[in-house]
Amino acid sequence: MRKIGSKSAYDVGATIYLDGEKEYKQACAEINKAMKNLNGEMKLTKSEFIGNEDSLKSLKKQYEIQKDIVAQNEERIRTLNGALEDAKAKYGENSRQVEKWEEQLRNAKIQLNQSRAELEKLEDQKKFVKQLSESFKDFKEQAAKVKDALNKVTSAGKGLAKLELKAVTTSVKGLGVVAGAVATGAVAGGAAIVNFAKDAAAAGDEIDKASLRMGVSAEKFQELRYAAGLCGAEMDVLEDAAKTLRESGEKIDFTKAIKQVASIKDESARSQEAMELFGSEAAHKLGPMLAQGTKKIEEMMQAAQDYGIVMSDEAVAASAAFNDSLSTMQGTLSNIKNSMSAEFMPGLTEVMDGITALFTGQDGAVDMISGGVQDIANAIDELLPQIETILSAVVSVISELAPTIINVLVSGLSESLPEIVKAAVTILSTLVTALVENIDDIISAADTLI
Repeated sequence: MRKIGSKSAYDVGATIYLDGEKEYKQACAEINKAMKNLNGEMKLTKSEFIGNEDSLKSLKKQYEIQKDIVAQNEERIRTLNGALEDAKAKYGENSRQVEKWEEQLRNAKIQLNQSRAELEKLEDQKKFVKQLSESFKDFKEQAAKVKDALNKVTSAGKGLAKLELKAVTTSVKGLGVVAGAVATGAVAGGAAIVNFAKDAAAAGDEIDKASLRMGVSAEKFQELRYAAGLCGAEMDVLEDAAKTLRESGEKIDFTKAIKQVASIKDESARSQEAMELFGSEAAHKLGPMLAQGTKKIEEMMQAAQDYGIVMSDEAVAASAAFNDSLSTMQGTLSNIKNSMSAEFMPGLTEVMDGITALFTGQDGAVDMISGGVQDIANAIDELLPQIETILSAVVSVISELAPTIINVLVSGLSESLPEIVKAAVTILSTLVTALVENIDDIISAADTLI
């Protein structure tokens, strides 16, 4: 028989009710067996793609298996909820049997959180690789065009060794066109990298600000956030607890305070200490985490490091600096744009008023338009000196460096030109031949990796 349970942070659907403790134990054993088989399948899948675990094919298989793992964890919680309520009815709220089922349920909830987090991670990886794969399809189309171009260059290059410098220059320009086609295929990947950098910087900046508010290092904040998240507590709960601790006047680090409270075995004493240090609301929400004990909390915090979830203090600081610089630059550019726009506003306003007057038959419309245009011209004249100053500074730097660079280039080229021409011919012929012979293999290898 089944019964629908009330909604909660761990709602997984209907609670499963069976006809006795023996049946619940049997159901849990079957789930454990299924979980063991799924974990074995996951290990087998990863072993089949050693060195290429992040390929789209591998991630798809891992994702499907992980979905089954999450489903089994949800089934376990439904079963344990039924067993817990059955035990309460038969043995009483404070019985040893109830305590046993409660402990199993807590552990099952932690395992469910972990499996869901891993599923989300695989989903994100799968999406990224899929986007990369789609970008690579565009690249393959460009590569086909490159191959045709290379074949033409190869055919034309049979007499390359007999050409003069002018012919070599023409061929090099042709190769530049080919390189441009290849670069086009790489643009999509480059754009993805830029977006990832901005996302990482935003995440790091958020961590930096939150850790400063809590008075802990960036790494400790991330470890605590991960451990609390596994036990159903959000980031703002940690911040509220840290704020209350700081306002209480206690001279103790927040991380040490968490571990100190978690080390208290007696539940009532632990709850009382938590309320005094963190406030009643935060203490209530952190209860499941504190009930795990100091050792379990330390293990969960270390797991965050082991899973690669934690950004280093240096990376977080760099992200925050990047975001601050980006905001400053955007603000500066916005102010420049607004300042320049303000210079033109009076003239533009006069032009628009003149046009309105012209259509409504008012006197002086032409004079208003002429005056507005003159104001715009005057604004441009006022801005030109600023632009000229910037350009002059740039030109001055280039002018100072240019003679030295040119002299070195001219001297080196004049002495080495014969050998350069000869080497260029050889290199170009070799590169073109190699590319034509291997471009299909290159595309195939890249396709396999994705």
